[in-house]
Amino acid sequence: MGWVQVNEESFSYDISARNEVIKLSANWVSLVEGSSVGELAPDQILGRSIWDFISGRGTRHIFEILFEKVRRRGELARFNFRCDSPDCRRFMSLEVHPLDAGSLRLVGRTLDSEYRPTVRLLDEGTARTKDFLTVCSWCKCVRLPRGDWVEVEVAVQELGLFQEAPLPTLTHGICSDCEKQIETF
Repeated sequence: MGWVQVNEESFSYDISARNEVIKLSANWVSLVEGSSVGELAPDQILGRSIWDFISGRGTRHIFEILFEKVRRRGELARFNFRCDSPDCRRFMSLEVHPLDAGSLRLVGRTLDSEYRPTVRLLDEGTARTKDFLTVCSWCKCVRLPRGDWVEVEVAVQELGLFQEAPLPTLTHGICSDCEKQIETF
């Protein structure tokens, strides 16, 4: 398989045929420095299963299918997703490249970002209830009780979450629009 270019605006990680993280791009540490996610330090990732870092059964299932298709077809898969923080929307792309012996290289790139007023619902340090609220793993929309998916700010408004001290626990799923996009690979 061919060499995959990774530059300072992107990051990559390789996973083995057994889905263990075996390599991180040279700029990995600089990308996670200052983040609140200490579990992303190289010594906390290398040798572990990729499934330790993908939450939600639906999300994991989609990635399992995607990885299997890339390995079987030997073709690149590419899709867009969001990686939001409480005060920033990050629009990103992910490429899944087939490598030798069933390994894969995942290359992420930030396409754009925009700051917004802090959304406490997305703050991992916020106190949580045992109630669950589903967030799409790809577009970061929230599923309302009536079944439609809306931006997180709209969900906070419609569900009155700004008034509550503890907020619902976030769980991950996939909205129908993103599921259709992913299934096309």
